[in-house]
Amino acid sequence: MSGHTPMKIKSASSDIKINADDMRDILKSDLDDHVLNNVSVAHFVEHVWGLEPAKVSEILDMQFQLPDDLLKEYLHILSNKREPALHKPFRGISRALLKSVCDQFNLPHTVLQTYFWDGNGTTYVSRESRVKSTKTSSRNAQTKGVKTKKGSHHGMLKPDLLEVCIPVDNDNNPLNPDNEDSIKHVEVPTWGLARAPVEFKKGRKTVTPKLDTVHEGKETGTGSGVGTEVSSLNTAGTGNSSGFTQDSGESRNKRPGSPTLSKEHSDAKKQRTTRNIPLHELQLANYALECLSAGNRHYVTGIFINGVTFRLWYYDRSGAMRTVSHDFSQPSGMANLAASLFALSQSNMKQAGFDPYIYHLAGKLDEPIQTSTVVPLTTPLPQMENVCYKFTKGNKEHVFAIHNSISRYRGINGRGTVAADVRHGLIGKTFSHNLYVLKMSWQFPIRQHEGEIISHLRTVLPNCWHDHLPDPVFYTKITAEELAMPKYNVYNAMKDSANPPSNHSDDRNLHVIATNRYKHLWEATDIDEFKQAYIDCVECHYHAFQTGNVLHRDISENNLMIYLPGKTDKLEEQDVADNAEIATKKIASSPATESKSVEITEPRARGVLNDFDMAVILGSDGKPTTPSTGDHHITGTIPFMAGDLLMTPEQRAKFQLKYPTIPTYHLYRHDLESFFYILVWAATRYDLKKGCRLHLLPGSPLIGWSNTPNVLNPVQIKALTIPLMEELETGILAEWKGLWADWIEPLFLLFEEGLRCSAAARRRGNIDDFTTGGGLLTFEKFMATIKVTPRNFDTKK
Repeated sequence: MSGHTPMKIKSASSDIKINADDMRDILKSDLDDHVLNNVSVAHFVEHVWGLEPAKVSEILDMQFQLPDDLLKEYLHILSNKREPALHKPFRGISRALLKSVCDQFNLPHTVLQTYFWDGNGTTYVSRESRVKSTKTSSRNAQTKGVKTKKGSHHGMLKPDLLEVCIPVDNDNNPLNPDNEDSIKHVEVPTWGLARAPVEFKKGRKTVTPKLDTVHEGKETGTGSGVGTEVSSLNTAGTGNSSGFTQDSGESRNKRPGSPTLSKEHSDAKKQRTTRNIPLHELQLANYALECLSAGNRHYVTGIFINGVTFRLWYYDRSGAMRTVSHDFSQPSGMANLAASLFALSQSNMKQAGFDPYIYHLAGKLDEPIQTSTVVPLTTPLPQMENVCYKFTKGNKEHVFAIHNSISRYRGINGRGTVAADVRHGLIGKTFSHNLYVLKMSWQFPIRQHEGEIISHLRTVLPNCWHDHLPDPVFYTKITAEELAMPKYNVYNAMKDSANPPSNHSDDRNLHVIATNRYKHLWEATDIDEFKQAYIDCVECHYHAFQTGNVLHRDISENNLMIYLPGKTDKLEEQDVADNAEIATKKIASSPATESKSVEITEPRARGVLNDFDMAVILGSDGKPTTPSTGDHHITGTIPFMAGDLLMTPEQRAKFQLKYPTIPTYHLYRHDLESFFYILVWAATRYDLKKGCRLHLLPGSPLIGWSNTPNVLNPVQIKALTIPLMEELETGILAEWKGLWADWIEPLFLLFEEGLRCSAAARRRGNIDDFTTGGGLLTFEKFMATIKVTPRNFDTKK
């Protein structure tokens, strides 16, 4: 099934707080129709965690004998105690199963180098450590965890268990996870250190458990011994072979700050369902989201435990995958749990989902890069310090030393963009003295790499516009097949089996690009610099469209940038050195008898139209040439998207049925409308003197622009009316009043009339007038309205 590119629900500038209910809805949206179902545990542990098929078969054939008290204690707690009490006996069961498997393979127990950290469902885990590690090994880094203050838990969650590396003591000896006193005082790990989260849900006992009950459906096991029972795949998750049923409500809310729900709202919540993921399993997805947001993962795995049944989950940027569930109070279910736990414990960094292109950087930044100083990671690091990315293209190995993280995607299914300030170098060479931005994103296979689109534009556009386009120093595409992404391999392994997995969705490829580092529009020195950069981008965008047949389709405040060569891409320490050098020159040129000043020539600031991730090359008919960007694939960053594009798929289908000749895809005038919204946003949010964006005032209409997915009529929210503009005008900042009068008000009148003409043209079936707003919503009219003469308008010159 082909997926679609979702709109960005939040921009980097959005002030909307996301509570637990909103986050659950976002995760539902992320995962609906993107869950690969009916995966066997055997295929999962082989293709995800890398356990050899022969070992999988041998473990599934084993008869496990647990200490009598462990399972009895677990079953007793299910009936009589609260959920966190399940953690300790489950940890005991896990360790006993792991040791039995080690004994079966004649392995010392020391090969078990991970354990389940227990937060008891009450301990908050942070995305990053607040305590920097000093002289500790990476294995011991997780003990340098987060010490939080009361009331400081915003944005953190309380997982049940996390599989992490076993901490070591001051003598680098591993602690004993079987000794509660030994591990009781270890500090809280971060999400970046978590190898796999575990979520519990306590079921209700309804009947006396029956041993050896086999559920409907029979999985084809790889072992020849005990059969593998499978629970019903009812999305409500009811029923299991031990006579325990899950509660109809959801598990406890572990995200702080959620409002108390009314009875009516609570009942409504219980009736919500999803096509592919039960609501009670969304909490595990929330933990996976935190792991992915740490920025060091390609995918995340987890274990969901509902009473005495367990299910394995996998999450990557193309969706999720889940196994059939098994009852581990029964022999075959226990064998499947043992295979799962052993495979997870023995998986390496890549198999556990960590980014294989991240390395430890052992050398100095001012010395030539040696292969021996770019060291593969064997355990997760608590922070992205002294690390680098390494990619091979052709016969060159490109190394990017991370200077600072810029952004990380807050979602599961999607582009998953991670960006960082880096220094670039090749093996055998030294690192650059200037900074670049390295961006990695997950794109559908049919989408063209933005590096290729930029290269195309730099070929066909006149040289004068090259300064306003990114100039990549490196870009590459790595396919899901080349990455050996597990979901891709699991589906291919099972698609011809008797019980193939269902609901397969397209895998995504990893796109990597490195360009110069820029600054944002709100960091402009003054209004004049802002206006110049803005005009540069508007004009470059037009020529990319007119001459290069490229439509950007994601015009937002984060994609219009300002570049000052030698300034915006300079290291902070260089700024200090340069300032000292300038001061020295001034002193040296000023004898006591004569005062002279040295003229310092600053580079000219220029606007750069950045981020062509969503750009498409258009055909001669003006339509996108790639199938994935057809009529039903609408992209953009919501606060800046044209009102036409905010229609729901149902509304768009209705219009298409009613007006079959009228295009519903992204048009040039839609991008032009986004340019206008950026001006409105800037005049009410940008404090150029401080170089920052201000928070939206309570009641501001821009809040609706930021959060339109939760508004009943998002198109109406952006309707350009005089009352709306009058309300917005009351919130403009003093330094923007001139631009409001000279640019924003005239453009408002232009778009108000143009959109009215476009709506009338739709009803008449006039394609030309619909496309251009009756000839008003064009580049020429836009520039004339703000009284700016286009440069190099004749592209033949």
